[in-house]
Amino acid sequence: MINILFLTGESYLTIEVDNTVMNYNEIKTLFTSHIKLESYYMIVNNNENIYTNLYDIYEVKYRKNIVLNNELNIIILPYTYEEVNKIKNYKPSYILIHWFVDNFPNDILKNDKLFALMTLNSHSMNYKLLSDSLKEDPQIIKNAVFSNGVPNYECLAYIPKKCKEDKKFIEFFINCNGKNIKFASPELKKDLELTHLALNNNIFAIEFIDQAYRDNEELMLKILNKNIICFEYISERLRYDKKIIMKCLNQLLINLNFNQILQFTSDTNRNDKEIVLPLISINGDDLQYVSNELRRDREIVFTAVKNCPSAYVYADELFFDDKEFLLLSLAGEHYDEENYIDFLENLSNTLQDDKDIVLAAVKKCGTNIKFASERLRNDKDVVMEALKNCYYEQDKFMKNDEILRFKKKINKNIDIILKDTNLKNDSDVLQQVIKKIKLV
Repeated sequence: MINILFLTGESYLTIEVDNTVMNYNEIKTLFTSHIKLESYYMIVNNNENIYTNLYDIYEVKYRKNIVLNNELNIIILPYTYEEVNKIKNYKPSYILIHWFVDNFPNDILKNDKLFALMTLNSHSMNYKLLSDSLKEDPQIIKNAVFSNGVPNYECLAYIPKKCKEDKKFIEFFINCNGKNIKFASPELKKDLELTHLALNNNIFAIEFIDQAYRDNEELMLKILNKNIICFEYISERLRYDKKIIMKCLNQLLINLNFNQILQFTSDTNRNDKEIVLPLISINGDDLQYVSNELRRDREIVFTAVKNCPSAYVYADELFFDDKEFLLLSLAGEHYDEENYIDFLENLSNTLQDDKDIVLAAVKKCGTNIKFASERLRNDKDVVMEALKNCYYEQDKFMKNDEILRFKKKINKNIDIILKDTNLKNDSDVLQQVIKKIKLV
């Protein structure tokens, strides 16, 4: 039996220990009878080894039941009184746990199951600090993954080779999340049963399955039919296969799903109008992946820009003398400084003097007026439109420092818009300026 001699009145009690092993229920009853569970207690014996009561940590602070196969619910922490005095003022107790883990003094703690369980309640990635023998313990592994409410499967990266090669072990975690097949051994990744289990559980497990399966046309077509986003993970051979792409197109034209086919296919396919045109009609921004030759193709470019006006930046420069293309690129009413801040800069003098184009450009970003012709910089319609669109709308959730930067930006843009115009003293222009300043 453990004989408790006395309580010190602090976080300590002095005990003597003989060699009699107590079962869990006995030790739990002893702790419940003699220790205040809301406190973190150290137990000290006569040879200055430190013992700790973990019952309060598990049962009270973490609301977890301990299953220790009737092992003694006490562990030896080989710290001296001086070392304990350094850490006894840390509160709450999880800080102590972090301290222990970050400062493993020797292999005794790395091999102590109870101490391991305590540290895993603190943070599952502490699993990687444990001894190899404890890393093989199923209870330790499950506590590492599930101890903190939200499963953390990344600690499985540190499981021993023995576990990676254990089909039943890997199968359990694949059932939890199919992507966990990435922790299996290379041989188990070739297991068809586990592969199907992983893909059925989480289609994005495709990223981690064996390369041979990613090159299996029948299997990959089934995956692509479920989610075309998986295209980037199929083998290069299949990504470059026009027949595969055309089968994907049939699905895309029905569902118009986001896809990355042009990004991950071959240059040959990026130059194939039969492939490119339908994909561009779904996602115009993919014009960036199209061959230089097709970026000069009017049908391709106009289809892309109709779908996504800001894709104009990927078109061949020959289109920047085309008024129809420019107006199509400027479609939409919303302010968009990011994509249109210098839209007029490199256009011809004729186009910079085209009121339709300049009005559309200042609607996108008011400071574009600085690139307009002198005539249009003094056109009241253009100036008023530029002031209306001098910057983004204010976000009501902005903090004080963000509001200050926002005001400075608006004032700076108004100065740019009015710099080269003769309408600075126009009453309507001044009212518009005041309106914009009052908004902030």
